[in-house]
Amino acid sequence: MAASPEDPRGAVLASSVMPLVIVSVLTGVIVYLVTRSAWGRSLGLFGGAVLAALVVTGIIQGWLGVLGGDWYLNAAVLALIVVSIAGAEMGAEMLLGPKGLAVVAPLMVFIGNPWSGASSAPELLPEPVGWIGQLLPPGAGVTLLRSTAFFDGAGGARALVVLLAWAALGLAAIHTADWRRRRSQGRPTAGTAAHLAESTA
Repeated sequence: MAASPEDPRGAVLASSVMPLVIVSVLTGVIVYLVTRSAWGRSLGLFGGAVLAALVVTGIIQGWLGVLGGDWYLNAAVLALIVVSIAGAEMGAEMLLGPKGLAVVAPLMVFIGNPWSGASSAPELLPEPVGWIGQLLPPGAGVTLLRSTAFFDGAGGARALVVLLAWAALGLAAIHTADWRRRRSQGRPTAGTAAHLAESTA
């Protein structure tokens, strides 16, 4: 497991995963509550992700120095992690209501985080835990961040695909749910249709 001289055991990086996951979930909840349209929520999602990524990168790389590599590339990876988690949470909440949040938030916090391999490595986790963890944003995010911070991006392709897939699914769910809502609002109810028919008769 690669680590910086300031964090030889990788403890700081590992301990930062849980706060990042929680911040991502909260980003999705806040954007969901303060915006209404799909495009507004999408823009809020990306804006919140960029803000969170800049703060986290500034702390763990700029201040603590536990990450190597390009500062902006690491920030982009962190932003993608936030988008993938918050987007999935928001999309599920828009499609399923509170049940969506009740499914995605525990999945990311209580399964994705401990199964990410952040404190050791995915290969050291029992199977299929390590393999499943790499299919969730926290695990894929840690792998990609280690790749960009310590290996110039080598070995991070699969993790990047996983994060992009989660982000795409989240955005698709957001816009699908918004389309369904607008369609249902535009469709007249039976009572409204009868009233219109009587008024035109």
